[in-house]
Amino acid sequence: MKTLITNGLAKDKAEEVRREFNASGILRDRLIDVLNGKKESLRSEARSKSSYDNPSWAFFQADANGYERAISEVISLLSSK
Repeated sequence: MKTLITNGLAKDKAEEVRREFNASGILRDRLIDVLNGKKESLRSEARSKSSYDNPSWAFFQADANGYERAISEVISLLSSK
């Protein structure tokens, strides 16, 4: 668990969050799988030939990159590693 999750919490609240985090392994793994699926779907869409026909292609790619970074950050927070 990333320390960012418990930063700023009182000691008892931080411990409670750690316990809840450790108890939610199955749910976190499922959420990570769902997010990885969304990331792969996004990559596939961004690589499709039809996306190149978009006159705002650069904005589309920038948005896709930002969305992928956000998904990766959430996966990182959910990960127990």
